[in-house]
Amino acid sequence: MSMLIPQWVQIYYYKSIIDSGKIWLSSDLTILAGKNESGKSAILNAIYDFSPDVDDIDDDAYPMDHPDAVPKISIHFSMPESVSSELFDNFPYPISSRVIKSINDNGITVSREADTGYTIPDSLWKKLEKQVNPIDMLDDEALRDAMINALSLMGNDLESFDIEKWKNADNKTLFKEADLLLTSFTKWFSTLADQNLKTKAGNVRKELQSVSKTPSTEIVPSTFVEHLLSYIPTITIFSDFENLLPFEVPLNEASEYAAVRDFAEIAGLDLDDLAETSNRQALRNKLETHSASISGKFKDYYEQDQVELKAEPDGELLRIGVKGQGDTILYRAEQRSQGMQWFLSFFLRLNAAGEDQQIVLIDEPGLYLHASAQSDILRVLEDLAASDGFCRVIFSTHSP
Repeated sequence: MSMLIPQWVQIYYYKSIIDSGKIWLSSDLTILAGKNESGKSAILNAIYDFSPDVDDIDDDAYPMDHPDAVPKISIHFSMPESVSSELFDNFPYPISSRVIKSINDNGITVSREADTGYTIPDSLWKKLEKQVNPIDMLDDEALRDAMINALSLMGNDLESFDIEKWKNADNKTLFKEADLLLTSFTKWFSTLADQNLKTKAGNVRKELQSVSKTPSTEIVPSTFVEHLLSYIPTITIFSDFENLLPFEVPLNEASEYAAVRDFAEIAGLDLDDLAETSNRQALRNKLETHSASISGKFKDYYEQDQVELKAEPDGELLRIGVKGQGDTILYRAEQRSQGMQWFLSFFLRLNAAGEDQQIVLIDEPGLYLHASAQSDILRVLEDLAASDGFCRVIFSTHSP
């Protein structure tokens, strides 16, 4: 699936950042270089918080010295032709070719505010509001049913309305008829003495009032924003060891661990199939074969040590670890160096994403990796950049 392509980022009132100005992104690798406390990590965290996968922006993103300010992250995207065609062809409301051309030519800025969610520029929001006539958005079938119910309840008190006329009436005519009917029905309602009939008539009147109310035109831009979010690239950040590969997990719960899912995706393992395999030898053989596959892929990039990634069964547990050359013991990932841990998490997440278009954020890899290991990372990124699914990499460092 094609995605929107980020062009620049602007961040407001996020931690120490008041207004970042436009941060233009390279077509492959963007490097944020600066000294400590210059805001590099805050920029990466803000971009990550833009992701629709992040439910809420944390309270610690609010700037302490501007208590009334609200964090806001804006990203300007270009819209590939494939995205434009799919988005506008499937959009439930009509949008003029002029507006579509403007978006295609100029791109679109999408913003996320901590308190209000996602939005688009006011000028575009207003244009989209004008794309439809509110009356055309009425549910004509529901309106006809409510009108017929009202007229049926009134009986012969009003013979001037023609139900047959309503059947083929357009929304504009139907809306006028409904307005006349509601006025007459309200007058009739005020004369009722029978309490049971009045209660029933009151419910019918509420329904008629509800369905004859013209919808807000804000539904068009708000729906447009919802559709846009499905074309935001996946945003992945690497700054710590939160996605570290666990050493032991219950086989029937393995799919609940993100790093295990990534391992299985790259190795070609079906975690549900593993959990259902009762023959222990068959299970061991599957794990042995697929461990060799992922180890080969890992060795293609990680040249610092001769290691292999290995998965094996232990009763009802799945054990995943790292073996060095000549080792007879399977070590936990956290028993290896921090550089090895970081690189392993990096390798699993990016390669599991595969052809997904993504924004990759890498915060200070030099804290954990020496120069040659950083070269290994660059080779992973170069291979991903050559694939159709790759999008943008933003890399922070003390020195470029």
